[in-house]
Amino acid sequence: MCHAACHSAGPFLVCRFFLGVFEGVMNPAYILLTSQWWKKNEQFMRSCIWFGFQGFGTLVGAGIAHGLYTYRVGEHAFASWRLLYIITGIITIFLGALSYIHIPDIPIKAWFLNDLDKKYVVERIRGNQIGFGSKHYKKYQVVEAFLDPITYLFFVYGISYSIANASFTNFGSILLNNDFGFSTGDSLLMNMPGGGIDIVIPPVVAYLNYKLMKNRRLYSCAIVNAIVVVGMCLFNFTEHKGSRLTGYYSFYVATAVISGMISNISSNVAGHTKKTTVNTVFLIGYCVGNIVGPQTFKGSEAPHYPTAKAILLAAFVTGTLCIIAMICIYTFRNHQRDKKRAELGDKYVIPENLEFSDLTDKENPEFRYSL
Repeated sequence: MCHAACHSAGPFLVCRFFLGVFEGVMNPAYILLTSQWWKKNEQFMRSCIWFGFQGFGTLVGAGIAHGLYTYRVGEHAFASWRLLYIITGIITIFLGALSYIHIPDIPIKAWFLNDLDKKYVVERIRGNQIGFGSKHYKKYQVVEAFLDPITYLFFVYGISYSIANASFTNFGSILLNNDFGFSTGDSLLMNMPGGGIDIVIPPVVAYLNYKLMKNRRLYSCAIVNAIVVVGMCLFNFTEHKGSRLTGYYSFYVATAVISGMISNISSNVAGHTKKTTVNTVFLIGYCVGNIVGPQTFKGSEAPHYPTAKAILLAAFVTGTLCIIAMICIYTFRNHQRDKKRAELGDKYVIPENLEFSDLTDKENPEFRYSL
């Protein structure tokens, strides 16, 4: 809401900075919540639901923006853009307060569960081999995170996705207006189908993954990201307006992929300190991509921005390669652990409550990576 009070670039940029600081905790927090409350085979769908509902924000935001643009002359005391910040700020404060009151730190502290329900929650997530985490900072888990190639694959994927995310978020309406020829008002409305895709497609992909792919979400993510690559080819290389628009909207399908990658962190990275470290690295990559994305749009290349479009294609190709690399690494690690356990035979003994010992995925011999 403070944005609405700004009258120059300096204060506005300060507000943007703090908006990013406070917003930055959201994804890591929801990743931790997902890993605490749901089993591994349930996490993809839940991640698709909560992350995909950013599309609801797109629908509401586009509707508000179009309404304020259409009725902007002489109807209200504040400029339209100031009203937009005030309205969305009020919504954010309300939802933030509701979340603080309703969501417990860990399931066993949930105010809405009785003692028996809390025991069921503990037993439900026992098989995740992750537990509820620990409040103790463990330096060795930070070191392990930075020595794990998976961490850097998350970092690169975060950059690749958020380059596209920032590009479509900041320049989507401009592309629809200048490149596709829609009016300013229509361009605001044309963002709404993307919000609908965000809401609908991720849960559909998660459902098909469960039914057809035997819950191998990384394979599903690789396939969907490859489809988006095809969409970016349409966006880059075709002349027909309809095919280019199809390519434009294909970006929103990638919400299913980043939802899968988020659930990948929640279920395939064990050890509370390691998980938060990988979360942080992923978020840094996400932020780097959001900085880089808008810079690819050169004013001299308006209205078609060929360089930016080419970088969008390259970003999704890179993201697909990251997912394939993860599949290969996880498959190899699972095979090595199964082989070692088979060699030990009857000598292998599972320590009691191993899953609640806050061990990392590399430390825990019972841990298996979900593909």
